Amino acid sequence: MRASITKILESAEEEMIIAAYRLDSEELLVRIEELVQKGVDVRIHLDHAQTKEKQPEAALERLRSKGAIVEIHEEDGYRSLHAKALIADGERAIIGSANLTDRALDRNIEVGIWLEGPSVKHLRNAMISALRS
Repeated sequence: MRASITKILESAEEEMIIAAYRLDSEELLVRIEELVQKGVDVRIHLDHAQTKEKQPEAALERLRSKGAIVEIHEEDGYRSLHAKALIADGERAIIGSANLTDRALDRNIEVGIWLEGPSVKHLRNAMISALRS
């Protein structure tokens, strides 16, 4: 998973949309910061659980301070953000089971699918719509 996620992050030139339950992998944080520095519009959507512990909360504050747009989705008693998707430039995407943590990327048994082509634009629009509601 780590190699594929790294590859999609490196491929973004204009826009990167990330939806995850949790993000705190140092390597991914650095790669996301590099995207922002390159001028890529980075939008990250995380579950409210991200703010319950110091390390993950510090990670999102760090990304915000670099210029990434980070939104926390609050649990409303009915739902929480559990999606795991990365969408680069509306052209490439990974959808999978892995959180963006070192444990998930290196030790867990996770699955994911790499998508390319016109269907990714539909996925992007559906994700944006779902994350707004």
